[in-house]
Amino acid sequence: MIRLDNRVIDDQGQVTCDTSALRESLYKHGSWTDHTLCQDPNEAVLYNKTVRLLDSDYPLLNNPDTTSPPRWFTPEPWATWDVSEWCLKQCTTDEQRQRTQYELEMFCEMELVPVLRHLKYLVEHWRSNNITWGVGRGSSISSYVLYLIGVHKIDPLLFQLDCTEFFKHKET
Repeated sequence: MIRLDNRVIDDQGQVTCDTSALRESLYKHGSWTDHTLCQDPNEAVLYNKTVRLLDSDYPLLNNPDTTSPPRWFTPEPWATWDVSEWCLKQCTTDEQRQRTQYELEMFCEMELVPVLRHLKYLVEHWRSNNITWGVGRGSSISSYVLYLIGVHKIDPLLFQLDCTEFFKHKET
């Protein structure tokens, strides 16, 4: 559990805030992430009532819909972008297609496709705003899919980099 300025983040990433932290987030940033919990249930009811009255698209507080995972704030067309189709169309050799297919299966298995969509959105945003980012960092440079998307500029096939280290994760 992590405590940060009137906010608590539990081991599953659930954020709980007191009223002052929520107000600060609203004033400074205009909203907060879905699934944010408010320590004061009366404040959450008042806020949610206001959001509904204004017909706003702000996320609700203490949202009872906990079955859906937290949403990445990825705008269209990237929120529904077909990662697999696009990546496979970029491949020109069998080696590229096989590596891409393997990595896409791993991203799907680890439920990271929304992350890929968001990364593509970020890369496009950076490019369109002439923002420079690094060549690549850590084991991510071994991912051919991340190379295709433009997250890094190192072709892992050219340097025969094995992506298994990138896809290692702790079993829970």
